[in-house]
Amino acid sequence: MTRNNGRTKSASFLSGGFFFAGGALTSLLVVWAFFSFFSPNPYPTTSLSTSPFSAQPFTVPLNSNNSDSGAVVAQTLRCSDGVTSPNSLHDPPGPSFYDDPELSYTIDMPPVKNWDEKRKEWLKQHPSFNAAGDRILLVTGSQATPCKNPIGDYLLLKFFKNKVDYARRHSIDIFYNNVLFQPKMFSFWAKTPTVKAAMLAHPEAERIWWVDSDAAFTDMDFALPLDRYKAHNLVITKKYTRIEKDVAGLRRRHAEKVSEDYARVWEEHLKDAGYGRGSWRRPFITHFTGCQPCSGDHNQMYSGRTCFDAMQKALVFADNQVIKNYGFLHPDLGDPSTVNPLSFDYPA
Repeated sequence: MTRNNGRTKSASFLSGGFFFAGGALTSLLVVWAFFSFFSPNPYPTTSLSTSPFSAQPFTVPLNSNNSDSGAVVAQTLRCSDGVTSPNSLHDPPGPSFYDDPELSYTIDMPPVKNWDEKRKEWLKQHPSFNAAGDRILLVTGSQATPCKNPIGDYLLLKFFKNKVDYARRHSIDIFYNNVLFQPKMFSFWAKTPTVKAAMLAHPEAERIWWVDSDAAFTDMDFALPLDRYKAHNLVITKKYTRIEKDVAGLRRRHAEKVSEDYARVWEEHLKDAGYGRGSWRRPFITHFTGCQPCSGDHNQMYSGRTCFDAMQKALVFADNQVIKNYGFLHPDLGDPSTVNPLSFDYPA
């Protein structure tokens, strides 16, 4: 008499289970493939309109040899208030200095000859930039590797945010470089090849403005007196705080435009107050040149804690001028993480 084997039954059951699961999976794949041919496209191609953001959609004519194509693009690059924005997509048919095979961005190559004439011709080829007024490019930077100081990268980030805030308020473009364009020129010499490359890369900028990474804008309402420097190609100030506030006309956002109007009122009362230490004015730029926030190798005349506290207070002081327009304020200059909502009657 043959005896039933439990292991044979178990193996037979598992084999049947595998066949069943395989058949079910195959059926599911067949059904899915069938419906994929007849189901509508989950991402249909439609004519997207940017009407909530602008009066007309942004369109770029492709594969067109029409010489007026640049003009068509320029007509679509308009803000909702009717102000024409610079058109970076415009590519004129004529050659420019960029087509010169001897052009080099590096500092160790011969300088560009007749730069003023070449830049003037480029602006003629790009009229949207030529009509944009005195454009400024703020250039700053730091090293490519992490800072030796444990809080160095944190501080450089705060300093960079400070520069972005100032640049945004005054419609200034900004370029942050963290590589050496000339390896033999490091430390404070690194700015020279960076400035040359920025000049060639941005011929639309009337001024290239270098600001050190450890310098903070502490008067967000101050505008550069460009009218004073029209006859000068290089401006080096002995002290940042001695620059007089004597310019207006840069486009700003609404809340910050109001702040600028208040600044003009303050200026009327502070015109005889002088500049620098002892005056009533906020310093335009506070430069922590001896603190070395990235390396931490600060001047031994003061402690690292003194440097950190001073930088923190200056950055929070500047940040208050920014976030005040959004209805908040840091109650303590030593605490960058805490903000309080402003009361309705808070003085402007």
